[in-house]
Amino acid sequence: MCHTPCPSSVRGGGLSLLLNFLEGLRSGRSRLPIFKSLEFAGLRHLGEESMGLLGQCLEGPGVVSRVASRLWDTAGRGLYDAHVEMLSGAVRAGCLGGLRHLTLAYNFFLGKKGIEALMCAFCDLPDKGREPSLEWLDVRCTRAGGGIGSVCAALESGGVNKKINLRFSRSRVDDCGMERVREALERGSLSGMRGLDFSFGTFRGEKVVGLLRAVCSRGLPGLENLCLSGSTKGDKGAAERLTGVLLEALETGSLPTLVELGVASCELGDSFLLSLAESVSSCCWKRKRFPLQLSSLDLSANSLSAQGISAFFDALQGNSAAFPRLKCVLLEGNCLNTKEKKKFYGQVQSIRNVN
Repeated sequence: MCHTPCPSSVRGGGLSLLLNFLEGLRSGRSRLPIFKSLEFAGLRHLGEESMGLLGQCLEGPGVVSRVASRLWDTAGRGLYDAHVEMLSGAVRAGCLGGLRHLTLAYNFFLGKKGIEALMCAFCDLPDKGREPSLEWLDVRCTRAGGGIGSVCAALESGGVNKKINLRFSRSRVDDCGMERVREALERGSLSGMRGLDFSFGTFRGEKVVGLLRAVCSRGLPGLENLCLSGSTKGDKGAAERLTGVLLEALETGSLPTLVELGVASCELGDSFLLSLAESVSSCCWKRKRFPLQLSSLDLSANSLSAQGISAFFDALQGNSAAFPRLKCVLLEGNCLNTKEKKKFYGQVQSIRNVN
């Protein structure tokens, strides 16, 4: 398998080198039968000309027959919907059928239209007998959240891998988008997902509560990463309901493989940790068929005090079997003074040593 260095990695005149490279592919002067990795590092903006050439050279017969890409990283490259639509043409032509990891983060003008075109392209791939390859989609800090419904549709139709990891933080996922995700979850279409990040969306807190209720009902047996930070910020009523349904999901084994949980900036109070401590102290954790694998818990910027945090850590020290792999608890931005922070840091260290 050949590997060709990305021309944009050359300092000075990066854009002109890229244009020459793409023109060579289109004209047939350069031949790259397989890309293992393609990354536009160092280019702040890919204009219409360069992206147009890229789309043409990928779609052109006899130039690049198939790109078995493992990684496509265009983070922060100034992409618009039109650019991603060009990439969609390459996907539809079968040139990016092996793409596994797609990062479009920090392209602030990328929106719903581009993601919908991309998902439609994956669904239209002719080789329906293949195992769908796309297993990582990162659109953090874009406007692509409005297209989350098309991602759910692609999951249901088999256009993308069932074990996909979705990163939609700060991408403007709204109420309608969360409803589409909840409905897909209730139909069992998301059961194989590995990661889900909906932090700091534009949806109301009640929508994430509804999503977690669906998790309790259907379960996500393969989910390893769940980030809901900021989902109930400014809504104490929704935060209280989030506390109850999140505890239910943890206690009932609906998230048996969860490794990382992020609930920062969710207006969580001591009641969450006190209830969790009570569950940890009980023997019910020892009867779980699948013990929680949680190693990282982000509780930053909530309304937690020393009382709730102390109760939680005391319970952990009394029953280390509850969270046998817990290594990181983030507490920045809570109601703690310096002395209390040092105390809890020491308790985390002792839990690490025990486990």
